[in-house]
Amino acid sequence: MSLAPPIGFINKPSTTNIPIIAMGYINKLGTTNIPIIAMGFIIKLSTTSIPIIAMGSINKLSTTNIPIIAMGSINKPGTTSIPIIAMGSINKPSTTSIQILVMDSIIKLSTTSIPIIAMGSINKPSTWYN
Repeated sequence: MSLAPPIGFINKPSTTNIPIIAMGYINKLGTTNIPIIAMGFIIKLSTTSIPIIAMGSINKLSTTNIPIIAMGSINKPGTTSIPIIAMGSINKPSTTSIQILVMDSIIKLSTTSIPIIAMGSINKPSTWYN
C-alpha cells in the first residue's frame, strides 16, 4: 500500500529527534523517531517506527508499533500500545512518552502516559487504559 504524498510540508529528521508536522504545525522533541502522516503531511524518520493513520492517510512501519485512531480511521499494529482520542474516536492501551502538537494544541507527557489532544479532543491515560 502506498503512502500519501506529502502536501506542502516534509520533514526528514535524524535519530534523536521526534519532529512532528500536523496540520502545518511543527513540534520538535527529543529521543526516538516516529514516522507520522497527518492530514497529508508526511514525516519519514528511522529508529523506532510507529504506524499512524490520520485523516485517512496510512503509514505502515516496523519496530515498535503504536495503534492510533484519528478522524475515525483505525490502525491496528502490534507491540507497544498507546491510547489516543482524536475527533471523538478512541483507541486503548499504553506505555512510552511522546510529546505531540496537533492542530495547534500541545501535550506534554510523563513516562508511562501518552495523553494526546487532537482536533480539540483530549485523552489523559495512565499506564493501562481500559
